[in-house]
Amino acid sequence: MDHTLGEILGHMALQPMPSVIPSIAAVTLLTLAALYAWFGRRSSPGAGTATLLLLSGAAWIAGHALEQVSVGLSTKVFWLKAQYLGAVVVPIAWLVFASQHSGREEWLTRRALCLLSIVPLISLLLVFTNETHGLIWGYIAPGVGGQLLDKTHGVGFWICIVAYSHVLVVAGVLMLGRAIVRWPRLYGWPTATLVLAASVAWLGSALRFLGVGFFPRIDPGIVGLVVGGPIVVWALRRPAGDAMPATREAVVEAMSDGVIVLDELDHIVDVNPAGERLIGRGREEMVGKRLGEVVPGWADGIGDRAGGEVMLDVGRARRACDLRVSDLVDGRGQLAGYVVVLRDITERKRVEDVLRDGEEKYRYLAEWANDGIAIVQDTLLRYVNPRLAQLEGHSVEGMIGTPFPRYIHPEELPKIIERYKRRMAGEDVEPIYETALRSRDGGNIPVEISVSEIAYEGRPAELVVIRELAERREAEEAIRRHGEELSALLDTAQALSSSLELEQVLETMARKAKELMRADGSRIYLLEPDGETLKPLVVLSDHAEVIMGTPLSVGQGIIGDVAATGRAEIVNQAQRDPRHLHIPGAPSEARCLMCAPLAAKGRVIGVMTLSRGGEGEFEEADLRLLTSLASQAAAAIENARLYEETRRLAVTDPMTGAWNRRHIEDRLQAEADRAHRFQHPLSVLVADIDNLKLLNDTYGHAAGDEVICQVARSIQASCREIDVVGRYGGDEFAVILPET
Repeated sequence: MDHTLGEILGHMALQPMPSVIPSIAAVTLLTLAALYAWFGRRSSPGAGTATLLLLSGAAWIAGHALEQVSVGLSTKVFWLKAQYLGAVVVPIAWLVFASQHSGREEWLTRRALCLLSIVPLISLLLVFTNETHGLIWGYIAPGVGGQLLDKTHGVGFWICIVAYSHVLVVAGVLMLGRAIVRWPRLYGWPTATLVLAASVAWLGSALRFLGVGFFPRIDPGIVGLVVGGPIVVWALRRPAGDAMPATREAVVEAMSDGVIVLDELDHIVDVNPAGERLIGRGREEMVGKRLGEVVPGWADGIGDRAGGEVMLDVGRARRACDLRVSDLVDGRGQLAGYVVVLRDITERKRVEDVLRDGEEKYRYLAEWANDGIAIVQDTLLRYVNPRLAQLEGHSVEGMIGTPFPRYIHPEELPKIIERYKRRMAGEDVEPIYETALRSRDGGNIPVEISVSEIAYEGRPAELVVIRELAERREAEEAIRRHGEELSALLDTAQALSSSLELEQVLETMARKAKELMRADGSRIYLLEPDGETLKPLVVLSDHAEVIMGTPLSVGQGIIGDVAATGRAEIVNQAQRDPRHLHIPGAPSEARCLMCAPLAAKGRVIGVMTLSRGGEGEFEEADLRLLTSLASQAAAAIENARLYEETRRLAVTDPMTGAWNRRHIEDRLQAEADRAHRFQHPLSVLVADIDNLKLLNDTYGHAAGDEVICQVARSIQASCREIDVVGRYGGDEFAVILPET
């Protein structure tokens, strides 16, 4: 096997074998898929990484096929090594692709990628220098039939190649699974297909490493990559995007205006019911597609449009809509997508056409319109509909013949006059703009005005349509607040996932909830094992020491009642509530109290509360957010508890409950170092139980185990708190006695 590359290639001979035809087809298929991903779906998130993933898989399979058809041991060994140029790249490319597709690419720095590449580079070095150490293959010889080599794998192969590769694959699958669980509508089927692709490809790879094959001439690893590759390409056709998840406020659902949420690549993330009616398609049919694919005639780049009027074809009907586009930013201030608001102005346009044509028989449409309508001629009001008169607080008769500028807010009047002069000068002035009217009591009424030229009684005039902006601004505020809440939930989830220490998890959750909802105090109670006592573990308020020392019973006070019923609750007049509870040594419960149960696996494990003592009451939106935070907190608490229990079991003896040998040895080393450093005494007591074997033979092992447990309890009862008592093994016990 000690041949140069030139010698190997110069004497290379290939023998035709029908068994490599699937491999040739697999290489062709993966190469075509890579070309399509690069040239056909380059704009999709992760397309470049997907191309690298597919080409690496093709190189892997090609090397495997050439190993089969080559003649001579040295040539086969060369192609055996060459295929790992692709094999070590596949798991890294998969992890990077999974990160990009799930919107978690913030960790993909140059430093992180360099660290990920260290083990693959070491693997390649070991592969191509195997003859000197045998860490990858300990034995290589021609196999039966002369196709694949017969070889045994060394420790380097299992650690650097198999173990490391599967760790990266599992990490990518968990990342995608987390996205599916958290935002099923946004990361549904596209991400599920990626998980399926990884499962198929790496199941085949695992079978190949274990030497399992259902068909003698077909490599299961090839089957896995061939099936998984096209699934990756198909997933690129349905991008997940990076915009906010589709958890909308009720006000957005009930809006009469259509709301469409896009990601930064103009893919539709969500649509409210009004938007479905305007476009004439269902939400499930639209989500994941580009806006231009759903609405013919709309080009990409919707974010470059400030707004205006657009026409929509809904079935056989054609509807006019007012289009408004707003940027959607994430918690870091970066562009995450766009919010498109469509307002159906078909009726308004119809009224304008009716008035422009002067047809009196359609005048009732203007009389019953929800928008204010006026005809202005020579700056005087010639027509006013009831809605505009109601908006201004005057009668229709009282407004007719009066100057229109009288009803414009003084601060806005110079802008209106300037626009009028520009329009009279022939400039192209936007016909729709926002301004403010002056109410009868001098107040400010935000409105949107649409101005168009008409003929009224044979003379030029202007048709003015006025729409109050209160509803729109409430909706915009709701969307803004919702975006802030989603960003806060994401930040909280990331903070919780960074630690498994229970106290730190609870402290983080209580502080985040208090800051997010601008509360004066925050508490977290956990249910004790007896199922009846709520113990305060985190108190962020005045008199925390008193409250921490006062547990509650389930059903006691407002907090205990929430634990008993499992229902979240707002009490904005807490001191008037019959369940009001006063804790001695602490002030009465705050004026406003909001509680949400911490529930995990269908049972209540605690209660999370927020309080306000000053102005401002809690609202239903606050309760929904607190409930979401409580759900995250409950899951984090369960994970932290599981971590604590696992850590405890790792260092304790399961039968006696004393420390196990591993913990004893660790503590002995630490205590010995401390005693040596400070020149303090240290003693170690080792004892065993005499005649334990005779006891087991006479009375059985159950009796012997009970004796061991009793001896452990006796030793523990006889020692100090600082002493370390452990079962060293079998019938032996060890006691570390510091300062003795």
